[in-house]
Amino acid sequence: MRRQRDYDASMARTLAAFIGEIPDRVPVIFLTSEDVSARITGLTIREMMRTPEVLAEKSIMVNDFLGNDQMMIAANPYCGPFEGAGLRKGKWMQSKRGL
Repeated sequence: MRRQRDYDASMARTLAAFIGEIPDRVPVIFLTSEDVSARITGLTIREMMRTPEVLAEKSIMVNDFLGNDQMMIAANPYCGPFEGAGLRKGKWMQSKRGL
């Protein structure tokens, strides 16, 4: 049986770390990608991303499973193909230089 999560303690722990106080323990924050989240939930990525409600429910499931002290959506914004296209055209470097 899984233990009940103490969300108030997680919030207090994270806030203490952010403002420079000493928390009761180091906050745990995992950034999970869609593939890891899909494996934990037992769904395919497509099933997990089907609706915002399913994604929210499965994100809570993944965060509870990993013991995160912060709630993260189980999907990272990924722009790989678009970043690659920008690099290929040289526009990324121009934007970094402020040109």
